[in-house]
Amino acid sequence: MTENACRMRKGCGSTARSNLLMQPPAPRSGSRVRDVLALRVMLISACLLMAVCTNPLGPDSRRVIGQIQPPSEHERVIIAPDSVKVGAAFQVTVNSFGSSSCVKPDGVDLELSGSLAVVTPYDRLPAGNAICTADISPRPHPVALQFSAAGEATIRAVGYMWAQGQRVLGQVEHTLLVLP
Repeated sequence: MTENACRMRKGCGSTARSNLLMQPPAPRSGSRVRDVLALRVMLISACLLMAVCTNPLGPDSRRVIGQIQPPSEHERVIIAPDSVKVGAAFQVTVNSFGSSSCVKPDGVDLELSGSLAVVTPYDRLPAGNAICTADISPRPHPVALQFSAAGEATIRAVGYMWAQGQRVLGQVEHTLLVLP
């Protein structure tokens, strides 16, 4: 009943109008059940995803020498300039390679002797049988270097590589020119 029709009839007060406005809509068959089921599926999926994607590196993780063999020829192990000035500090990145979900860079050992810098990258790996993604990507290890004599200098990265089906320590080198 419209509000105008209600005014014209005697006995049609605000209670009748509010009853017309307060009636709940008729339930749609099955849509509520589908909504509840969809919400449950989303919650279960979110819980499973959180369990799989949480950081697998806990207190039992282990520190290892990184793998320096890139998955493709387009990836570089040592990213450094081709020339630097004598006595000037410069930035170098030594990449190890591993799963983005399980392999985390954990520093380097650096030995600097004359015109040779030996960088050994370390990574932290989960203990036990962690589920890791198969995306082998660079795990950067930034290093600040400085050479004190002009001439040719070498940056050597030491880490694991695959040779004839065996994991062995290997090295990759980058030569640069130290300008006076």
